[in-house]
Amino acid sequence: KPTRLTMGNYNDTVCSGDYFRVHFNPRRFVDANKYNWSGSDGIINRNDDGDDGGKPGVIVKRDDETGYLIINKPPNIPVHARVDNLLENVASSVGRMLWLERREEILSSSSSSGDLTSSSSDGSNSDEDDVEFWPSGMRKKKKKNSNQKQKS
Repeated sequence: KPTRLTMGNYNDTVCSGDYFRVHFNPRRFVDANKYNWSGSDGIINRNDDGDDGGKPGVIVKRDDETGYLIINKPPNIPVHARVDNLLENVASSVGRMLWLERREEILSSSSSSGDLTSSSSDGSNSDEDDVEFWPSGMRKKKKKNSNQKQKS
């Protein structure tokens, strides 16, 4: 079954007979970068002089407790990913915004509780060191190197 390669596959090897599909001229939807996917007020940045030089927001209503998000879909941007463009669409843009919010939440809670240490004082790795966070929102176990074995 064909799979899409991501940055997580950088260490995979290519074998004889593997199938690659390369899109030399993918359809681009650069308008997706003209919007603030986390903003509801229509302004992402205000200049010091009060000039509204920001990007328009797309969120109409959001309720995290109930679990819904209503957006005003911008024109000329597809709702779902296409075979030749995974990132410039509504689903990916909203997902990226939610992932960035979640990442900030995790980092701020970790820094306030002091859990950002890379290893404990006895030299053993913490559970957090064994997990990488990827933009897709998945948690992926890191591969351990042979030189990182715990001391007995």
